[in-house]
Amino acid sequence: MRTACACLASALRVRCNENFLNNSYISLLMGRIKTQMIKRMTFDLIKNHRDKFTVQFEENKKAVGDLLGETSKKIRNAVAGYVTRLMKTGQE
Repeated sequence: MRTACACLASALRVRCNENFLNNSYISLLMGRIKTQMIKRMTFDLIKNHRDKFTVQFEENKKAVGDLLGETSKKIRNAVAGYVTRLMKTGQE
């Protein structure tokens, strides 16, 4: 069975040190990936409550916490960060 390192290395046609690939090179290739759940929640919140969001993360974090109610800190921060990014770039 091939490891993820071997599969990625063969796809890139390069030899690699497994530690280097796992720690730094994959993060450069992958970027920040948002799950469909985070994207869906974010677009729904922006669609229904656009006036409550700004380009400031801390303010968006409080607004998302109020709107989503009881949710985990990780999900709240991911949604607030994505809202902030969309508001800054105007992609909403």
